[in-house]
Amino acid sequence: MRVFKRITAIILIAVLAVLLPISALAQTITASFGNLSGTRVTATFDYDDSLFSGKDTKLKPKLAIASVTLAASAHNESYIKNALNNMGFEDITSFNYNSGAFSADDNDYASYVLAGKDIVVGKRAYRLYVIAISGTQGYQWVSNFNMGSSNEHRGFSIAADRLMQSVSDYVKTDAKDSIFWIFGHSRGAAVGNIVGARLTAGNLGCKVFCYTSATPSTTRKKNLYGKGSLNNLFAINNPGDFITRIPLASWNYRVYGRSVNLSNKGKVFSRMKTGFAQFLGEAYAGQTPGTVQRMIAECRKYSPTLKHYTNAITFTNKQGTHNPYAYFSSLALVLSYGSEQRIGLQQMLNEIGNSQYAVNLTAMLVGLKLPCDRATLGNYLLSMDWRNLLAGMKGTAHAHSPEAYIAWVNALYG
Repeated sequence: MRVFKRITAIILIAVLAVLLPISALAQTITASFGNLSGTRVTATFDYDDSLFSGKDTKLKPKLAIASVTLAASAHNESYIKNALNNMGFEDITSFNYNSGAFSADDNDYASYVLAGKDIVVGKRAYRLYVIAISGTQGYQWVSNFNMGSSNEHRGFSIAADRLMQSVSDYVKTDAKDSIFWIFGHSRGAAVGNIVGARLTAGNLGCKVFCYTSATPSTTRKKNLYGKGSLNNLFAINNPGDFITRIPLASWNYRVYGRSVNLSNKGKVFSRMKTGFAQFLGEAYAGQTPGTVQRMIAECRKYSPTLKHYTNAITFTNKQGTHNPYAYFSSLALVLSYGSEQRIGLQQMLNEIGNSQYAVNLTAMLVGLKLPCDRATLGNYLLSMDWRNLLAGMKGTAHAHSPEAYIAWVNALYG
């Protein structure tokens, strides 16, 4: 009898395997991404369509791991396309991955991939749409510092609206038959946070699963669409990641939805550091939350209000003459590594020569100890390879890196 039951079970499993689409079965997916040293590495995660069952407002650990991992892949067009193809997605279409198409004057775009596939959740058929958004590409760094003065960060908002037009053209199913899965890292996280808000607030009747990592602040009115109405948006952040704290909370900036702060203590942090070292081949040296708080304090002195930044206000006190917009706009040109990089670096050095706040902030950004004199800092900046942020600003780069976030969510939820 036991043998008969075992044989029956095996036959049933075999029949189901034939009848069910491959995408419905549990899979272990291997996704590639480029680490901070530029090396191609891989990470794995478990996936099946049942991750999209139930409420989109409930944080799903496996979906968080999958989202953060694929967000790292989305930095590279071929890596994310390959991963989505292996997951059974179709009509995989990419947008704006040619960073050479952007310029210092035209850069408010996102680089992203759209894809879709049919799934069955419970007994209901849906079309699952992926919106995979890359981190910063080239001159999009200039857009990152284009904050504007409205309710949303201007550069991120314009990019999100352009992406939404692509989604409108791409989607062919009714909203009630659609599920959206949004993920991105860094700039991709910020744009994804706004896109998630747009889709959710539209009351279209679709589910929206939005998990972003290393998410900069996006809005000055967190409850712009109603209190508690965006609880399906999860912004996963490292408290030691300075990039996610810009624009400043003191300017009333927040993210839409819910912030998920990663723990930098105890067993989770220890496991994260082990995973990080496996991805990069060196020990984690990311900035601490305490260091980031000191950087934020310096930023608040440098630009007390959003108006000081957006209106390029110059003011003078005992710490020198300060123009925060001049500083950050020049930093954007330097990070873009385009033809204007040398101009940006010279402008940045000029501001450092005038403002002690700029000296202190830059020193902490690149990991030099305070107090730091202008000559030492200037020589360091001139010697940096700005394409190799790992060497020049390790603390900032480690804390913000995709590999740190992948290691962290696996340590927390894996």
